[in-house]
Amino acid sequence: MPVKAAIRRTIAATYSAIGGLQRYLGRVSSLVYLFAYVLLIFVFAGVFYGLPARSFYHSTSQYEHDPFNRDAGSILSALGAHISDSMVRRYETDHPNINGWIVDAQAMTVDSIYVRQFPEDVIFQLSAPLSWNDPLTDGNVITTEKWAVTVPLQKLTVMNDLVYFFIAPVEPPVTLFEGIPTFPSLEQMLPGFSELDGALTPVLSLPISLYNDIIRFGEGYRGFPSGVSGHFQRMLYFSAGVATSSALGDISPVTSTARALVTLEALLSVILVGLFLNALAFCIGNRRQSI
Repeated sequence: MPVKAAIRRTIAATYSAIGGLQRYLGRVSSLVYLFAYVLLIFVFAGVFYGLPARSFYHSTSQYEHDPFNRDAGSILSALGAHISDSMVRRYETDHPNINGWIVDAQAMTVDSIYVRQFPEDVIFQLSAPLSWNDPLTDGNVITTEKWAVTVPLQKLTVMNDLVYFFIAPVEPPVTLFEGIPTFPSLEQMLPGFSELDGALTPVLSLPISLYNDIIRFGEGYRGFPSGVSGHFQRMLYFSAGVATSSALGDISPVTSTARALVTLEALLSVILVGLFLNALAFCIGNRRQSI
């Protein structure tokens, strides 16, 4: 009997303490808990944003056209400017004469980047305006030639803050019509060339910063877009999904740290929702008593 009585007293004291804590927490305005709940979403979004690059896998990242197009535009602009400047340095003029064609080096552009084969390689399209003076008619033939450049990311050399790539062999240059000179080759358009495996191979040099931008872009396409624009918005979207139990599974934690933090946010959000409902019920109960 004394043991049973002690157990009853302990249970009664526990219930009393819980009830007192519930009434104490219920006196706090429900708006405070609502604010804490919203703040929790933003705080964990910041925490997720600061985790290492491969902490979350994004199964739909390749379909995020706006941030990828924005970053691709920056990469293409920087890549085109670098190749143009490299060509000017190589020929010591911004309008070199190659095979009889005048190349406007400053107007060279990179029109597209293709990363589906990442991390093995990336492909981009180089364009340049060409002009040739026809000696028979004394008129200019003006055209734009394009080269598909495959950059093998596994074949690189780093030297003097530049990354050098040995470009894969390309098709030989063609001509428009008989009597018109052969178009410049890719070897002549890129900053340099090298003797590799007994063949003349074009060489592309890139600043390390631009190379890293391309790598982050490729990783983003493969499901790890922490280096692509809009990453905080992705983490905010994911954090809100965890807090409201409405996450769609398109973003998944793949490291132990990320999973532990996601679990912590889920537990804290449930507690805050419970406290909010308790404070709301306490407020409604007080109003009924005062009527």
